[in-house]
Amino acid sequence: MTHRTSSFENRFLSKIGKIDSRRIRDYVAKLASQKAFFENIFTRLDEGIIVTGDDLRILYCNPVAQLLLHLPNPKRWMGADLAESCPRGELRDVLDSMKSRPRRIDHYECTTGQSSARHITLTTIAVPAPDEARPQ
Repeated sequence: MTHRTSSFENRFLSKIGKIDSRRIRDYVAKLASQKAFFENIFTRLDEGIIVTGDDLRILYCNPVAQLLLHLPNPKRWMGADLAESCPRGELRDVLDSMKSRPRRIDHYECTTGQSSARHITLTTIAVPAPDEARPQ
């Protein structure tokens, strides 16, 4: 899929050879600060958040979602298939069905875990990753 960049990013990249290193460092520091800001928010939420690509491969998962789905260390689940990472059961079946029939799901309630003691509400929202963005 075509990577779409912002007009600012295009201008920045086209002039990178002319920009002094201090301005580049400032820009990278700003990006790192914004990333840390959003990670701080997602880490403190009481809800589990999992971000996947169109192929349902995990791009991001906050700590609550890791606990709910018993996902191991991030180095092991980054890029993993979400459905295959879930325990067997209703949630995994729904996620498997999304591979062949992608769709929006709003507040789908199901249970997960061996004793079906965990109730999960699933909402899917299609938001392309930057490298999956489609040209307008």
